[in-house]
Amino acid sequence: PNRAAFVGKGFSGLITHPVSLNFPSVYAGYFQSMVAELTGRAPDWPLRPRVYPSPADETKATEIWNLFGFSASRPVVAVSLKTRQAKGNWPEDVLLSVLNAARERMDFDVAFCGAQSDAGPLHSVAASLPYAARVLAGEAKLLPFAAFLSRCAALLTMDSGPRHMGNAMGIPVVFARNLSHSRIEAGKYCDTETDLAPDAEYLSDGETERVARAQSVPLMAEVLLRAVRGI
Repeated sequence: PNRAAFVGKGFSGLITHPVSLNFPSVYAGYFQSMVAELTGRAPDWPLRPRVYPSPADETKATEIWNLFGFSASRPVVAVSLKTRQAKGNWPEDVLLSVLNAARERMDFDVAFCGAQSDAGPLHSVAASLPYAARVLAGEAKLLPFAAFLSRCAALLTMDSGPRHMGNAMGIPVVFARNLSHSRIEAGKYCDTETDLAPDAEYLSDGETERVARAQSVPLMAEVLLRAVRGI
């Protein structure tokens, strides 16, 4: 009996609670506007997502942290090179170049993160680097992973799920925005994240690769270093 939806693209006769689309907005803003209209509340709350690791989740994260040999006295940068999005993604080697350029200027530990199916490729990437890097791929479920991220100094990531988990935990997130989407919709929505992408949108994969490779690696590395230092 209750069917809430944005109107303007058909099926309006099926909708019992029409919601106006505040276009354009970040994706999280669309959901905020729907909740606001349905509850009669002003859409004035923060867009930061929230997750709540339990004590058991924290314990699992600590076990992984200690297994990797990490400590609170040395910064750890989490890196997510994989994404499930089909197009608009930056080449992985561009993000690796950013990571390596930052690592040449500052000594920090690195943890590559992904799903269990990413383990093989991520271990290959880690083995190819001139410094030691750990791989967290499939050893932690969602909330232990979130607790692990909360211990990291920063996250360098594709525009994918880990970006939003990093935002939820409030750590500095440096992300390569998906360039096949709207710049505003896929753009920054938390003050703790930084978008590496230029002012471009709706690009093909070929255009995405050209634009991504045209960006200054030293400048992007500086963005990552500022995030690690909390500047």
